[in-house]
Amino acid sequence: MKTYLDPPEAPAGTGQRYRLHGPTMGSRYSAVFYTAAAVDEAAIAARLSAAVDAVDRQMSSWKADSDLNRLNSAPVDAWLRVPHALFDVLEAAMRVSRESQGAFDIGVGDLVTAWGFGPANGQIDEARIKTLASQAHRPASDFLDLDREHGRVRKRVALSLDLSGIAKGYGVDELARCLDRLGITDYLVGIDG
Repeated sequence: MKTYLDPPEAPAGTGQRYRLHGPTMGSRYSAVFYTAAAVDEAAIAARLSAAVDAVDRQMSSWKADSDLNRLNSAPVDAWLRVPHALFDVLEAAMRVSRESQGAFDIGVGDLVTAWGFGPANGQIDEARIKTLASQAHRPASDFLDLDREHGRVRKRVALSLDLSGIAKGYGVDELARCLDRLGITDYLVGIDG
């Protein structure tokens, strides 16, 4: 009897099985793929790592110098140019926010921190939680302007954005695009979280 824990069998005619993994986003990525072509595992691992590292450098709430944190610290009403990938993720997050009527909201960075998650490293701020709970909340999509033509973003109110609910998914997409560009078509990629 096969279970979901058994390793997958190779798709017919696809060649050798490879398994690569490495650190990313405070966790790890993994890629399992089959290919009949000869491959340089180290080169593929380097490309996969570079793909997810780029996402992490742009979208991490943990890295003080990330593009996301640069946006978080930008003055209200100031336009800020952001990398194309970050722009795409912000655009997708705002679309999901509107479609979910604000149930999905990237404007929860202050709340995440107050509860001790993310860079707060377990330090719960009960006073900040009470303050935030007493304020009327509107989703970030109500206060974030995106200018695709110029690749820039503007906050109309002070916001602390957190992309933890979407950035890893984008990272997984980047892993898949990386393997697609290499001509590898039989794969499973993921980022633990």
